[in-house]
Order: sequence, then structure tokens, then C-alpha cells
Amino acid sequence: MHSLKDFGVTKQVRYLENGSKLILLYKKNTPITAFVVFLAGSRNDPKGKEGLAHFVEHIVSKKTKKFKNETESGLYLEKLGAYINAFTWIDMLGFWISIGLSKDFPDAVTYLKELIKESTFDEKDVNTERGVILREIGDYKADPSRFVYDITSSLLLQNTDAGRFVVGTKESVNNISIKDLKGFYKNMLRPDKMVVVLCGDIKVDGAVEEFNKKFSLKYEKKPEIDLKEDLPVIRKKFIAVEKYKGIEQINLGFGFRTCSFSNEDTITLDVIRSILADGFSSSLFKELRTRYGLVYSVYMDNAFFSDAGYSVVFASTTKSNLNKVLDIITLEFSRLYNGNVSLEEVKLAKDKIIKSKYRQMQSSDSWVNTQFMEELFNPRNPSDLASWMNKVSKVTKLDVVEVSRKYFGKGKWYLGLCGDIEEKDIKVNY
Repeated sequence: MHSLKDFGVTKQVRYLENGSKLILLYKKNTPITAFVVFLAGSRNDPKGKEGLAHFVEHIVSKKTKKFKNETESGLYLEKLGAYINAFTWIDMLGFWISIGLSKDFPDAVTYLKELIKESTFDEKDVNTERGVILREIGDYKADPSRFVYDITSSLLLQNTDAGRFVVGTKESVNNISIKDLKGFYKNMLRPDKMVVVLCGDIKVDGAVEEFNKKFSLKYEKKPEIDLKEDLPVIRKKFIAVEKYKGIEQINLGFGFRTCSFSNEDTITLDVIRSILADGFSSSLFKELRTRYGLVYSVYMDNAFFSDAGYSVVFASTTKSNLNKVLDIITLEFSRLYNGNVSLEEVKLAKDKIIKSKYRQMQSSDSWVNTQFMEELFNPRNPSDLASWMNKVSKVTKLDVVEVSRKYFGKGKWYLGLCGDIEEKDIKVNY
């Protein structure tokens, strides 16, 4: 049995005065990472103003009550030797800071407080950042190897609030006003949607005290993360093509809708990902790269949200080889669906997953990244890394077959493509 003690980590849970949950993964002699995340992602964007949550992520750091511009905040952070970042996704918006010394923790929390509670939304900054976001949208679309992820995700989650582009479109971003930004900031970055996850060499009581000082505003609603029911599976369209004229390489995403983050099937789906497309020993790498030389790389992404999930194989190849690549991918899914998986494959996949964690979990960032979705999407029964590893170790061949049959059946697939190709050129034998 695996234990957090194997990693020199202990988990401690507290609640702030505002009702928000705070989790500390205490690890001696390590830097400190603090991550504040909200159940407030792009699915909350109003229709016609897609990209609002992402715009808020961009703008909150431009000017606050304490920091009059990014230069001031940059100097503040550089004196701490800090690393900061933020991100927006379908279900969430989060901000984190990493520092090397525990004595700087109060200053780190001050920075997070400025972003989350004290942003001023200057009109000039808003218009400047709008231009930055429009460039970001252009950059994504100009790179087919990146954009294939967006169009495949949108296809899998079509006709739902989760299926819209996180960054929005040029039209929707231009429709977003300062009033919209302030409204999202006030209404969505609330204590009842907030979770704090920390890792490093810091005492939990001191961490709670610091957050209470700076996030003390009470909220009248009961602090309880509100999760939705399962997102409907819609397959009115199952192929999406983004045309890139004159580009020989075709980027593809072939996948299936699966389950939400809190579903136990996620454990088996991670084992399946390892079997199919994780490393030199995985079946798709051996077939597509080692045996036939059809691709440079192939990988599988399991994405799980509060109410949905998907498993997608991503690769790129030439137009002339596309259908052969699709045949090999579909044969592998069919093989698992029909139960043709060996005990050795399952054991190897589990060993890869479990043993790699002892290598990967060396930083505070890695521990925070491993834990925060458990706290956000599985708030009533959050697991930890050791518990997750123990569940992986118990996955059987029968589990792999049963989960494959549940999600990977014929007529359930979706295919996203970026390249110089027409839909009539595509043949999927599944």
C-alpha cells in the first residue's frame, strides 16, 4: 500500500473564516506553492461574450489598489524570487504563486489578495489587454498542432456550455465590456466557489491566519461547491475539419466522451491511456511510430471536468497516410473493446503510472497540481495521491475491458482535424 509518508508529505485540512476550504500538503524543506482556484470557468460566460472568464484572468493583474501597474507588481514579485501564473478552463479559474522562503509567505498571500479582491479594471488596460487576447486567439488558430485540441474538445462537448472555446472568438472578445468584467469578478470569484491548496514547508495554522487576514470577507451563502449533473452526450456532428491550405501535415484528435472527474472509471481510463499511448511500450507508439513510421509522436489525453470527460488520441501525419493512421487507432480501441488485452499490458501500464510518480512528485507545484481538482470536483470525498495510486494498483484486466466497452463502442467516436483536407477524404472504419 502506498502512503503520503512515502513522499514525506502530510495532508492537513482547515476552513477559513469565509467558509472556503484550505488544504496544506506539508513537505519539509521544500519551497511553497499557494494556489487559489474557483469553480468559475468559461462555461459561465454569457452567450455572445465567450472568453469573459479568460479575459478576467488576464486583466486582474494589470492594476490593483496596491500595484498601480505591472511594473510595480513585477518588482514586488522579483524581490520575493517568486513564480506566478494563472489559467482558465471550462470549469475553473485559478491563480498561483511559488516562493522559496517561508518568511515571504505573507507577501505571497498579499499578492493573491490583490488579484482576487482588489483589481481596479482600468479602461486603458482593458483595451490594451483585449488586443493581447486577440493576438492570442490568432496565435492558437495559426498553429494547427495547438488548434486541433480546441476543435476536438469543442466537438466532443458540442451544443453545451462546456463546448465553447475558452478564449472566445474575436467577435465575442470585442463584445466584452468593463461592466461584464467587473460583474464576473464580483459574482464568480466568491468564497463559496473558492478552494486554497498549498504545498511546502509552512505550518498550517500560520497559513490559515494569513489567509484569514486577507480573505476575511464573509459571504452570506453557505460555502459549498455546486456541481452540475452529467453533461449530455450529443453527437449531431462527429467530424470537424479546420482547413489549413497548403500544409501537408494533418493534425488529428480521435476520441470518445467518457465520465466526470468524480467517477471511479477515471482510474481505469488512466491505465488505458498508459496502455495505448504513453511511452515507447504503448501499443499505438509501437504501431504508428516504431513499426510503420507514420507519426513522430502520439499521445492520449484524458480530460475530466465536474460533469463530463473525454479520452482523445492526438497525432499528426501526412494526408496520404491519414486513413491508415485512423485504421490503426480504431483497431486498438476495437481490440480493447473486444477484450484482447493481456495481463502483461495491464501490469506494465500500472507500473509506469505508479513508479513514475516517485520521480514526478519532487516539487511543491506538482503536489498542488495533483490535489486541486480533487478538492474542486470531488469536494465531499476528495482523494489524495497515495489513495489514487492504491486504486491504480487494483485495476484488473476485466476493469479495462468493461470500461472500454462502456465508452469506446462503434458509433461513439469523434474526430477533429486541422490541415489541407476535406471531409470526403476521411474514412473511419469504426
